[in-house]
Formats: sequence, structure tokens, C-alpha cells
Amino acid sequence: MVQDKESVLFVKTKSSLFSAIEKEVRKLCSYSVPCILLLEIKKGHGPYLRWVEGETKKT
Repeated sequence: MVQDKESVLFVKTKSSLFSAIEKEVRKLCSYSVPCILLLEIKKGHGPYLRWVEGETKKT
């Protein structure tokens, strides 16, 4: 059994930026198979979702 310390990273962004984020995480992560997931938001608090949209760069 391996007992290494792990960190969890949550990135709040638009799905259109997923590929760029995945590339960076793979570059920085030492795991051969890192857990990188895109979780689709079906509903959310409107002001928060607009904030994320406004804070992420345009693609």
C-alpha cells in the first residue's frame, strides 16, 4: 500500500479552456495517470456563473 500525500486542485473556468488547463496540469503533475476531470454544471447561482464567465479569458 502506498501512502503518499496528495493535493486536490479545483479550477473554475469555462469548458472551452479545459484543454489548456489539462496540458498544464499534466506538465506539472508527477503521476503517470493524473485525475483530470471536466464536470459540467447543469445549474448554478446566476451571479456566480456570470462572475466565472467574466473572470476567464476569451477564447
